[in-house]
Amino acid sequence: MTYANNTVTLSTVRNKALLWLIAGYLILNYGFMQLRFPPNSLGVPIAELSILFFLLTIHYPSMAPRLSIVFPITLLVCWWVYILFRVLMGYPSFGLWAFRDATNVIESLFLIGGFIYAQQPENINKFFNWLPKILFIGCVYALTFPIGNIIQSISPKIVSGSGQMVSIIGTYTNSSLLLIWAAVLILILSSKEQKNIFKKYLLSIFLIGFALLLFQARTIYLQILAIFLIFFLYRRDLINKLFIGLILCLVFVSLLPIFDIAFSGRIGQTVSIDFLLKHFWAIFGISGEGVEQAAGGVSQRTGWWSSIYYRLIDNWYNLFLGLGYGFPLIDFHITGNVPVREPHNSYLSFIARSGLIGLAFFLWVHFLLLKIWHKTYKTCLKLKWEIGANRLIILLAYFVLVWVYAIGEDAFEKPYNAVPYYFLWGIVLRFSYHLKSGKIGPDKTLA
Repeated sequence: MTYANNTVTLSTVRNKALLWLIAGYLILNYGFMQLRFPPNSLGVPIAELSILFFLLTIHYPSMAPRLSIVFPITLLVCWWVYILFRVLMGYPSFGLWAFRDATNVIESLFLIGGFIYAQQPENINKFFNWLPKILFIGCVYALTFPIGNIIQSISPKIVSGSGQMVSIIGTYTNSSLLLIWAAVLILILSSKEQKNIFKKYLLSIFLIGFALLLFQARTIYLQILAIFLIFFLYRRDLINKLFIGLILCLVFVSLLPIFDIAFSGRIGQTVSIDFLLKHFWAIFGISGEGVEQAAGGVSQRTGWWSSIYYRLIDNWYNLFLGLGYGFPLIDFHITGNVPVREPHNSYLSFIARSGLIGLAFFLWVHFLLLKIWHKTYKTCLKLKWEIGANRLIILLAYFVLVWVYAIGEDAFEKPYNAVPYYFLWGIVLRFSYHLKSGKIGPDKTLA
């Protein structure tokens, strides 16, 4: 009995710790990522400490067979062992930086974290009750973006892995993604409600508009297009609502000069229809007044990518095993002479570091994850379980937003993306397991 009580207590502590960790990454993103122990440039990041904690507290004889029912564990183990092999090859020359450059794979262990968190069916219900609250806090935090400099000035500081002083609060690196995800959640969950449905609709459009107009990132245009695609595939009833909402945003922007209102966003450009059009075309390297730097960034990125490509095809070893871990992939430095380590494209980082073999593992794992998601979603539809289907779409929206983000940024190399991303995939796998076993569904009071 004592052992059982200790086990329950440990499981409860682990689950709460995982949720606090996910909340920290989703809300505070880059600043929270810098937390480490000890709190200096040589400290171990909080994500890796958390991995160690939950790996040491898992009851593998019960977890592994359940996971293997929905996903081939052998594939995951082979992927992790291969990456460890490549990291250890770089360790003698580059030390701990070899492990740091492999965080995009190391943090895939949070897939297990999500799976063990949701081992009790009621935890899935708790998670989806918890998520809107965290997104609400994250959105409130994102809305402070215009006064971010003030918040940074009073925020506690910490030394980053590169030796820089970083504000824990006041960074908004993925806050626009969170705003869009929250808007999707609101649209999906309120679509069948009658109470305050119009207010919730306006709130969702406001969140998307704020992300689009104030954060001024080209990735946002592509993410919004990706949300349209998700709705087209799985919730066509929401396409018109999203489209009308975007039209309302554009009407609002077009009326600003009439009322002599002007404001600028992240890159310092005054918000206008002309700016939005020029900024969108800057995705393709087409320059215009005020977006020269954004358009120039495209050629800079393609230069990095072509350089890596030629290094990869230089010989068969590089092509199949990759260039390795522990060193920057590009020759570029930011303020303070800090090297930029990744080429602002996570997919290229995967193949550059671990070659075609590593990329094959990544794609294979994700192909199977998507296959499981789709099968689980179809099962929900077959059972006429709308709540379950909607929850899966909400999770898919986050996955797709990160995939799009990874095209022009090192999304998977940042724990504030990778940790929640793989944790949520673990939720999907356990969701599938419980649905298979009949523990959740339309006829169940839990989840």
